[in-house]
Amino acid sequence: MQHFPDEWELFSFFSCEPELADSKEEVPFFYNTATYQFSTKEEVVVVSLCPASGDVSMSVKRGETGNLMMELELERVIKMKILRDKKERAEMLLTVDNGDFKQLFYVEMKPYFSLRIKEERTE
Repeated sequence: MQHFPDEWELFSFFSCEPELADSKEEVPFFYNTATYQFSTKEEVVVVSLCPASGDVSMSVKRGETGNLMMELELERVIKMKILRDKKERAEMLLTVDNGDFKQLFYVEMKPYFSLRIKEERTE
């Protein structure tokens, strides 16, 4: 991933500490897989990130029933940008490079989960 938030920015954004796939201290965060799990007012959200490979996966389930609302698995994420990180509202942008075009995933986490997807041609 070319552009990626610092570890402390992710901690603030997700409001929780990640579970690391490799808990050895000598493995840098950038080369590890970090999984964040948290709840909003109505959803349970699980996000896994591996910055070095550009892999991002996300699942959102209804809190009361556990029914799957959305599942997303992305490869070749070149940019992850935090657009808003407030107590009442949090939003990030994930950019995937597909050669002739880029896919933009606007992911709002608070107060409720929402996902908007756009495509742009690459110049």
